[in-house]
Amino acid sequence: MLAVGSRAVRWSFRFLGRSLLLSAIFTVGSLLGWAGQPPQTSVTLAWELALDDDVIGYRLYYGGESQTYTNAVSVGNATEVTIEPLIPGATYYFSVAAVGQNGLESDFSNEVTYTVPGMAFDPFDVQIESAGVVSAGDTATARLQWSPARIETLGYLIYLGERSTVYSQTIWVSAPATEFEINELQLGATYYFAVSVISIDGTEGPLSREMSVTAPPPSLPVVEPGLEVIPGSGTSGEKLLIFWPDVAASGYVVDYGTASGEHWNRVVAEPGATEVILESLVPGQTYHIVVRAVSDSGFSGPPSEELVHFVPLSVAPRISLERRADGVVVLSGSAPPETVFEVLTSVDNTHWEVAGIVMTGPSGEISHVVTPDPSEPQRFYKLRWTAPGAGDGESP
Repeated sequence: MLAVGSRAVRWSFRFLGRSLLLSAIFTVGSLLGWAGQPPQTSVTLAWELALDDDVIGYRLYYGGESQTYTNAVSVGNATEVTIEPLIPGATYYFSVAAVGQNGLESDFSNEVTYTVPGMAFDPFDVQIESAGVVSAGDTATARLQWSPARIETLGYLIYLGERSTVYSQTIWVSAPATEFEINELQLGATYYFAVSVISIDGTEGPLSREMSVTAPPPSLPVVEPGLEVIPGSGTSGEKLLIFWPDVAASGYVVDYGTASGEHWNRVVAEPGATEVILESLVPGQTYHIVVRAVSDSGFSGPPSEELVHFVPLSVAPRISLERRADGVVVLSGSAPPETVFEVLTSVDNTHWEVAGIVMTGPSGEISHVVTPDPSEPQRFYKLRWTAPGAGDGESP
């Protein structure tokens, strides 16, 4: 209540209705003064006529905080007014004051609060809309575009890194630009980006959702390798020397496996080397081998044509059968891994039967004991085997 002229005036608001209800969703940090306004709505307020002849009009005040009014609207002697535009999801606080003939105002009326239907939007919200990358000679260029901020802004910060959410570099882009090209990116590398807005007062908004791009791989030549066999010894099998001409790459890798197109094993060549030796190859296996050039960023180029090589058994099984004094027969010796032996026995050296089966393990060593029937005066023994990649064999 306030005395205006000679009479006290008291009034209250009543809502007359809403001109528009919106369902659009926005996020908001402040209420007034940004460009690029989202869809908005309005509210109509009314109050009773002041019963004082000195009152010549009214002034409506409102803002985004209680009893802190950042906007004023003079409405003459009208007793209602429609305020627009309002931001969906925002809460407004209204009060009215009477204006006397001398230009002085009464105290504020009671305060009325109104929350605009809809969700608020954040004026600092910025999102990357597109990110693309193209090669440019020995490097790549990324191009980013993002949505404009809904506040007055100094500009934007682009966050850049080679790991998700770990940014090693920031790039300043002055407003009103909402796109930027980033040069000198490594070919074949993946980059992660986020953008934030810097308001006119220097406040930085939250980071946008992250977006990533992968630069095109470098154009690496196809290597043309060759193969040379290094003979093995014992049961170790042979080795392979893989060599190729230098194609001015940063490095080379040799991939190989035991099935075409499935190169699960990798040997990295020493810096500056144009050959590697493949060891520990299993006799009886067929190997498929490719060579690739490698870029500075570690990207592997296209594979060479496959080299296909079968590793034969380097030596025949070296096995002995020995009958001990107690009549027990001992099979011992060495053979390539996974060689299957049958111990054959006969009482007449003509009709043979299998007395036992044994297979060599990864080491190639073998030991097996056969205990004959002591009631039999004489028995003959011999071996028959099947070795990987070498076929069958039989001892005398």
